[in-house]
Formats: sequence, C-alpha cells, structure tokens
Amino acid sequence: FQMRGFILFSILACSAAHQDSSNQSGFRSGPGHRPDFFDLISQGAREEFVDIMFDQEKSRAQILEDELDWGRANGIEKEVREHQTARTSFWTEHHNKVDEAVKMLPEALVKMRSYFRDHSLSHDERSKALHRLFKAMTPELRALVQSTRSHNMEKLAKSETFPAHKRRKAIRENLLKDNNAL
Repeated sequence: FQMRGFILFSILACSAAHQDSSNQSGFRSGPGHRPDFFDLISQGAREEFVDIMFDQEKSRAQILEDELDWGRANGIEKEVREHQTARTSFWTEHHNKVDEAVKMLPEALVKMRSYFRDHSLSHDERSKALHRLFKAMTPELRALVQSTRSHNMEKLAKSETFPAHKRRKAIRENLLKDNNAL
C-alpha cells in the first residue's frame, strides 16, 4: 500500500511539473516577442497586430508605421511605442553581443581544437575540458562555435537549416496563443 501511495504521489508530482512546463513557450520571452499590451486587447486585435507584424510584402519602416496606426486605432499607441523601443533596444544589444563574439571566435576555435588535437587527453578529460570552455563562453560565442561543427556545415551545404519561413510561422503561432505563459 505504501508503495502504491508513493507511485501515485510521484505521478501527480510529475504531472503537475509537466503541466507547468507545457504552458511555457519554446521561445525566449523578451521584448522582441510577445508584447505586454497583448493582455489589454482581444484575441481578434492580437491577430490583427500579428498580421501587421509578419506582413512579408511591406518594408520594416511601413510595418512600424502600421503598428503605430493600429495602436492609435486600438487606444494603446503609447504601449505600442514602448514595445517598439524595447524591441529595437533588444536587437541593438543582441547585435553588439554577436559582434563581440565574432571578435572572440578565432581564439575560441583555436582553444577548442587544441583539446581535440591533444592525444594525451582521455575522452573524459577532453569532454570535461570542452564543457568548462563552453560554460565560460557567452551564449553568442557558444552558438558561433557550435555552428562550426561538421554536421552543421553539412546541413548548411545542403540548405537543410531551419528555414526562416518555418521559424516565423512557429513564432507567429506562439504569439497568438491565448495565454500569458510566453
């Protein structure tokens, strides 16, 4: 009986934990993603905004202007401006971090390759050294270094990378979810 109780408790705990994690998006939540003002508007208004945001026929300048027009029409122009400012700031910061990572890339690659060329290391020692190296890197540098792995290069050569249109579709679907878990 005690074992059954323990198993039941374990199942309930795992179920609750899974439910919490399943409500969260696979995307990072930040200023470049789900706008805070989505909580103030209807689902239909959200869909209108997302349609404006993902219009592939318009320039970015026109999209920004259309977003402001939409904000005026929905009485939340101030919030839309704040979102646009935060989004611009986020991307500026991101690009600066990537620029810094690009400067550090040659040294990081030399260091990483030295572990692979050092035949005196055991597999475990090499693995731990690489783990320490990667852990010390910024996320941007880590992504650049990992993109140089041979299987990633083969995918790039065959154009098998995750296409932008699929990525945009996934982001769009997550934006339109009617919950605050993003």
